[in-house]
This record gives sequence, structure tokens and C-alpha cells, in this order.
Amino acid sequence: MGIARAACAFASCLCFATSAHAADTQRRDYMLDPPAAGLFANLDAFTLGAQASLEHRLELDGDITMLTTRVSALGSLGYGEVGAHADVRAALLTLGGSVGYRDVFRNYAVGPGAANTRALRRAADADKTRTHASWPWAEGRARLVIPLESLWLVSSYALRWEDADAGSFDWFHANVHDGGALHRVDTTLFYRHKDFGGLGPTIRYMSLPRTAATGAHTREGELAFGLTFLTRPGLRKRDDLLLFQVLTVPRDQEFGFHVLSAPVYAMLVYRAAFALHRPDRGW
Repeated sequence: MGIARAACAFASCLCFATSAHAADTQRRDYMLDPPAAGLFANLDAFTLGAQASLEHRLELDGDITMLTTRVSALGSLGYGEVGAHADVRAALLTLGGSVGYRDVFRNYAVGPGAANTRALRRAADADKTRTHASWPWAEGRARLVIPLESLWLVSSYALRWEDADAGSFDWFHANVHDGGALHRVDTTLFYRHKDFGGLGPTIRYMSLPRTAATGAHTREGELAFGLTFLTRPGLRKRDDLLLFQVLTVPRDQEFGFHVLSAPVYAMLVYRAAFALHRPDRGW
């Protein structure tokens, strides 16, 4: 619970320390364009918790390249997390990495070779037999954006390492795996419009470390598909964002948030970004 409380405290501090600056109305699909340089505080409210982050964006060679560094803290229903992130964008390609530490106070780990089903996790909640665990993690990633007029293809690859227990439920990806290296590929084809935002089908493939019933260490592939929607809801004059994403792996008894009793990953996020420094505006 320590990291979760620290995350909530960090979010509260940023909320009181930041203020919005009046500006012109933005397009509803602004988040698909390269971001502006400066220092920003981001406050996120999502279906299972809240996150706060402090982000600095530095133009390296005009607006074609940018270095983005960020620190974040998150508190949610199942875990708390702190992280440090850095990304370099050159035109359509972005390369980056993160390191962090996760405190899972609703940990569902069944050990090597056992099935960690949604029904089992619901029973663990009812019986209060869930455990507590903490571990570090690290990630390297690459992202490619291909603009096709009103269609935008966004695809990313991530290599992630987590020191999780064997057979653990992953709150971040809503699946089950052992500790070790995770490979993830996400691809979304957005239809975008300035008065609407962005909407499109999403495919996520992951290669997961798991232990077979025989005790042998193996890797299993997981293909999830669904939909992603992005827009600026306009609760602030600028720099707010609403994201909804839903993914499913049909007939998989382990995949998905067990509170939904279905093989579904569903996430609704509202973000408000507060500009603390904007060099292009002289403040």
C-alpha cells in the first residue's frame, strides 16, 4: 500500500500546484499530432484508479525531433507504481525506455503450471486469500506512426521485463504470466477527424513467459483484439483527453479483469494536462 498512497499524494500535490492557461480551441484529434515543447503536469483518472506525472518535452532539431522525459506515480484498485520514462522522437519514429517499481497489494499468484482463472481470482477476493508482492520492472519500446490522410496507423513494440511471481495476474495487461521478458506489439488503425477524434480497430500480440504443467519453462502467444477511441472532450479549453480501449481474448478463462467476469480488458481514461512552461508562448 505504500506506493499506492505515495501515488495518490503525488497526484493531489500536482492538482493543487498547477493551473490552466486560457488558449484557443483545439482540434478533437490533437493528441495524434506531435506534442508541443515545454513542461507539463498530467493528471489521469481511470476506471481503476488515478495517475499523476510530470513531463518535459525538449525540441532537439526544430519540431521534427523531440526528447520527452517523464516521472509518474499511480495508485489503483490492485497496485501502486512509480516510474521514470524517456523517449526520443525523430519524425515518425519514437524510441524510448522506462524503469519502475510496482507494489501489488492485490496479488493473485498460483505458482508454476497452475491455471489462474477469473473465477479463482474472484474467490480469492471473497475469501481474502490474495497476497502482497512487489517487484521492479523495465521496458524498452519503439513506436511508428504512418499518416494516411484521414487514416493513421500507429504501431508499437515493447520488450518488458518484470520480476513477478510465477503464475501472477498482471493488472497492467490483464493477463497471466511468470516473471521474465514480455514481448508486446500493439497496432491501431485510427480514422481521425478534427471534430470527432480518433477511432479504430486495435490488435495486441504478446509473447508471455509461463510454466507448463510438466514444470518446463515455455513461452505462449496471446492475441487480443478490440477497439480504441480518443477524443478531446472539452472539459477544459485545451489539453484534455478521453481514451476508451476494450480488448478481448475470446474463451480465455485467465484473460481479463475478473471483476467483469468476462475475457475483457476495458479501460476508460480522462487526462487533464496543465502547461507549466511553454517556450513557444513566451512563458
